[in-house]
Amino acid sequence: MTPDEALGAVAGVKIPSKPTEADLEVAGLTTGVLVLLAALWSLLGHYLSSRSRYLNESGTACLLGLVAGMALLAWKDTSNAGLVNGLLRFNSAAFFTYLLPPVIFYAGLSVEQRRFFSNLPSILSFGVLGTLLSFVLMSAALYSLGGTTFGLDAQDCLALGAVFAATDSVAVLGLLDPRTAPQLFSLVFGEGIVNDATSVVLLGALARMARQQEGEPGGGGEEAVLVLAGRLTWNFGYLLLTSTLLGFVVGVCVAALLRGRAASEGPHHEVALVGLLSYLAYLAAEVLGLSAILSLFCCGATVSHFALRNGAGGADEDRSG
Repeated sequence: MTPDEALGAVAGVKIPSKPTEADLEVAGLTTGVLVLLAALWSLLGHYLSSRSRYLNESGTACLLGLVAGMALLAWKDTSNAGLVNGLLRFNSAAFFTYLLPPVIFYAGLSVEQRRFFSNLPSILSFGVLGTLLSFVLMSAALYSLGGTTFGLDAQDCLALGAVFAATDSVAVLGLLDPRTAPQLFSLVFGEGIVNDATSVVLLGALARMARQQEGEPGGGGEEAVLVLAGRLTWNFGYLLLTSTLLGFVVGVCVAALLRGRAASEGPHHEVALVGLLSYLAYLAAEVLGLSAILSLFCCGATVSHFALRNGAGGADEDRSG
């Protein structure tokens, strides 16, 4: 038993062990493999899909992942199996800290502003109201069926309902061509983002509500259901508004800095400023217990609307127009 484990046994708490050098090496290799695959897809995805009738960018990503998995399995037979097993193990901390933020931020930056905001009422109806309706129906069905069959409580059914309410629009977007069906592509793209953000906020509200209920005496019957619904509604509204406001404020601050020529060293300085401050919004939301994904997406959309047009490319377009 190590000194930390002995101290934890005396204090009655479990002290997590420090990561070893091997753990850090595996975490670095796992993150490196994921970043390499993302870079290869970014370089080859559009090139291959534009030259094939049967392969789109989503298919290219699946093919690239299949080839990488087969290569790792072949390497496992000839090398250290423990290292390969570590590479194949999903590292959630590295994914949510380093890999997910650029994807969410790019989604906010790549929003086609005119169509997105002109279709915003429809997108919010499908993405927010539709997700909430699916969440309520699925949670009620799970509670009425699974609650008696599998012994699930109300919070478990609500969490499963929030997960099942998140639809995956990647396959549909892979089949749609934004050049031939721009309106439909904008609707599906915007609904998919808002739907995912709503589901994530619902899960965050459920987690926040569970932390608030720790140590409280449980109610019973109809009153407990009403109290649960009221707390969920309050936490969902709080996370939705505060996370959106945080992302919007950081995006406006970035736009103000660029408008005030704070990044005067050239485009590379502007890119660094936009990236670092937007990533700060993601980390601040995590620290404050808000929805980091929603904050970063709102920050990216705000930066795209107010800040990017102030760059060199936007200035050239304004002069040419």
